[in-house]
Amino acid sequence: MTSASLASSLVLPRWPHCGHGITADDPVGCRGIQVPGQSACLAHLPVDDRASYLAGLAPGADIDHRGTAFSEALLNELLDVLRDPGSGQPRIGSAEFSYALFTGPAGFGKAEFCTDAWFLGAVFESRAWFAETTFASRAMFSEAVFKGPVWFDGTSFNGRTFFARTTFAEEAWFAETTFRDLAWLDGMSFREDVLFDSAVFEAETQLGPLVTPQAVVLTRAVFATPVIIEAAAARVVCRQTRWASAATMRLRYATVDLEDAATESPLKISSRADAFVGHQRAGVVDESALAGRDPGVRIATLSGLDASHLVLTDVDLSSLPVRGDGASGPAPGGWLVHFRRCAPVARPPAAAQCAAHAGGGAPLAGPGRPLPRPGLDSFVGRYRSLEAAGASRAVSAAAQVLGGRQERAGGGRLLLRRVRDAPP
Repeated sequence: MTSASLASSLVLPRWPHCGHGITADDPVGCRGIQVPGQSACLAHLPVDDRASYLAGLAPGADIDHRGTAFSEALLNELLDVLRDPGSGQPRIGSAEFSYALFTGPAGFGKAEFCTDAWFLGAVFESRAWFAETTFASRAMFSEAVFKGPVWFDGTSFNGRTFFARTTFAEEAWFAETTFRDLAWLDGMSFREDVLFDSAVFEAETQLGPLVTPQAVVLTRAVFATPVIIEAAAARVVCRQTRWASAATMRLRYATVDLEDAATESPLKISSRADAFVGHQRAGVVDESALAGRDPGVRIATLSGLDASHLVLTDVDLSSLPVRGDGASGPAPGGWLVHFRRCAPVARPPAAAQCAAHAGGGAPLAGPGRPLPRPGLDSFVGRYRSLEAAGASRAVSAAAQVLGGRQERAGGGRLLLRRVRDAPP
């Protein structure tokens, strides 16, 4: 629930609230929690009472300002009394800003949250800085709304971190951010790019569903443990991304860039047919920002990727440029390729499969089965030199992607070779 919906609600907050500005239309008034020993929230305290409260705080103090409206000046007043004399940066104990409203720029950059930090349902109407901030324990940003750009660059999340159903109206930066414990980023919605450039995920991670009509950037990100990435996005950029354990990417609408990515375990990328459903509070994720676009998934480049652990399912490679042996340009329109560690299978879309079966063509199931004849020669010619397209570590230049077995070749490369029972 946003502060706007809170403000129009007749439901009383779960804490003793300020009540300032009660009217016939709003019988609850201000939802800000009362300052200890006072009958008003920090925003509506008389000047002398506010000064007395702030004077009683010190670096590392616990604070609770749920539902409170903060101007830029008021927030700076609060953070100034919490600054550590050594570092000059705010040091905060337990922090409760759930359902707070930040009406101006919110500068938490380089702050240290020593215990739990709660921003559940908070609304940031302007820019928000959390760059180089340290969260020593749990960080809760679920259902928060960021209406301006937000920076989490260089931030350290050392406890369990939650961004469930969080909304970002402008760009969001998580560059060089470190997640050292559970990272639960579920149902996040963006209008612009979301950048996890050089982010490090050291523990269990649920990344998605994420929705953006722009790009999810994972360039140089590192995933140390198994991860599931789910995204409905125009682009998913994984340049020099490293997966140290098994990874699954379920995507919609996306063009994927895997240039120089590295994986030490199976990397499965598939196209999801139906809209995503969030993992908490089950419900279909809103993909209206991508309405009218092709929900299929396309691979833009495999350059520099060792495909020995790569599994692509229902993914279109037709935009990959190929050249050599007289072939140039993209693969024949509509062809899909499915690599498996022991069974690479090239196949046409479902409609073409049905046509092959109707014409008595051989089935496509399993390794070693022949491909249907329609378009086969053209397909082979286009994919004869994937290596020349830049996937030099992935596929032998002499490979003929006709389905069947694959073998390990020198230098850790993968050789795809035509099976003996394939049609001549």
